[in-house]
Amino acid sequence: MVKTYSGFKNKATWNVALYLGASEGMVGIVQMCNNYQGLRDIMTQCGYTATSDGVRFDDPTLDTKRLDEVILELRK
Repeated sequence: MVKTYSGFKNKATWNVALYLGASEGMVGIVQMCNNYQGLRDIMTQCGYTATSDGVRFDDPTLDTKRLDEVILELRK
């Protein structure tokens, strides 16, 4: 049985997904991006390296394919 965290691969991915949809301003940034890599680049350029809970946007355990899906959903 594969363990998940609220339907995500791990807690870090869940936390980033939650952060992406947490505010109108963040959703506005997400809507400018085609994928997680693009979002991570924008956040880094603006000086943001982690969520407010301390999960780094470049955390190697993040399921970036799932975060791409989250971004596409938020862009609708």
